Amino acid sequence: MDAFKQPPKSLPQKIWYRFKWLSGIGVYPDFMIIGGQKCGTTTFFASLMQHPDILHPRKKEPNYFSYRYDRSAAWYRAHYPAWTAKLWRRATGRAFHTCDASTYYLFHPQAPERVHERLPGIKLIALLREPGARAFSHYKHMHRIGAEDLPFEAALDAEEERLAKAKADASGGDPYCSAAYRSHSYMARGVYVDQLAAWTRHFPRRQLLILQAEAYLRTPDAVMKRVLEFLELRNWEDFEHKPENVGGYSESMDAKTTERLRAYFRPHNERLWEWLGERWDWQG
Repeated sequence: MDAFKQPPKSLPQKIWYRFKWLSGIGVYPDFMIIGGQKCGTTTFFASLMQHPDILHPRKKEPNYFSYRYDRSAAWYRAHYPAWTAKLWRRATGRAFHTCDASTYYLFHPQAPERVHERLPGIKLIALLREPGARAFSHYKHMHRIGAEDLPFEAALDAEEERLAKAKADASGGDPYCSAAYRSHSYMARGVYVDQLAAWTRHFPRRQLLILQAEAYLRTPDAVMKRVLEFLELRNWEDFEHKPENVGGYSESMDAKTTERLRAYFRPHNERLWEWLGERWDWQG
């Protein structure tokens, strides 16, 4: 997905979009959207890329700190526009920003330590969707691309065994790198509180902004204002919010499955509310 489907908003964005291959050695990103998957992050990313002081990376989700950590740091830095950013800073005195928006980082247990080792001062944004709806959207996406052939309820029943098998098959390697683990972790990914706590073991809470996906969809401009304040970017009100990467399916979960997922996630959500110090409207 290319977030410059709309015309680039500023001159350096236009330069970078036309001459991405001139990015030079590359730099590390200034901030990260760490997840979660199927939580509206693609729409959020596309909107944020419209800000005149943000440059689009070569790839939205390089996943360097998760399942591509065997690549070189130079490979990772090459995703980010050093040449354009340096030129813009020299011409205007203003910093330019770019981001890594790899949604698997939130779930991968080694990502927080890896990110902190290289980028201890980076700012992090997590977008969280009601976990039952997220699980169903995740399932529909896997089914659509041919990575899932079980009915949804059967996939939920099989999840624990599938993930255990992925760990066993890793033979001492990283099971979280396996396609099976990434594809079939429908419920596991919705236990957000444990994933966020893993990040705050390495980063101070002030470096992590946690957003409710439903609030962003209801009031995107208000949420974006919080984001710009968090990133210390100048105010910008000309965002165009258009849904991106929306799966095309009409059926919904049946009532029994909906209640099953609500019951499963209820205690985990309660722990999340306590951890956040606020309650979200997920159980209504």
